[in-house]
Amino acid sequence: MFIFIQAIGIVAMIFPALSFQQKTQKRILLFQLIGNSLFFVQYLLLNSYVGAFLNLIAIIRALVYSQMGKRKWADSILWLYLFLLLTVATYVLTFTVFGTERTTFNYIVELMPVIGISIQHFGFRMKEASKVRLMYLFSAPLWVAYASIRMSIGGILVDSINIVSIIIGMIRLDRKKEVKTEIEEKSENQNDTK
Repeated sequence: MFIFIQAIGIVAMIFPALSFQQKTQKRILLFQLIGNSLFFVQYLLLNSYVGAFLNLIAIIRALVYSQMGKRKWADSILWLYLFLLLTVATYVLTFTVFGTERTTFNYIVELMPVIGISIQHFGFRMKEASKVRLMYLFSAPLWVAYASIRMSIGGILVDSINIVSIIIGMIRLDRKKEVKTEIEEKSENQNDTK
């Protein structure tokens, strides 16, 4: 069973890692949706309830945010507050309903993905892929630490790969865009002075 559970996580890791190489926020969300769905199953099987339910929230978030700009209801800032509220509720329920032992260590461990996904909630609401990548870069190390403690090999690998993928995406897509904008601005300034 352990190998099967880890295999789910390893398959799941492919999608988020590829998501940060996408040019649009919508495609990033689609790849994240698939990966989060598989990680939800894996963390549930590992009895890591915070990880499981935070991935479930991420699935709903991806579905809602993918409709931003298309559907008026999806543009509401209330979604961000709802996702943050659900995230905090998940943390509380972990200790009250799901019976996670109340120790200082567990309080800290279970808080790491809560902070990580809260950062993602803000990031995925942003329309520019470059800002999504930047926000996720701050979130990923918290998930690496959580996955390491909860023995999710796929989780460790995906967020480690995500960090590298985000940096590559920033260099390949974001930096290139910045350089192009700078060149265009210099060209306009030269034309204005002529």
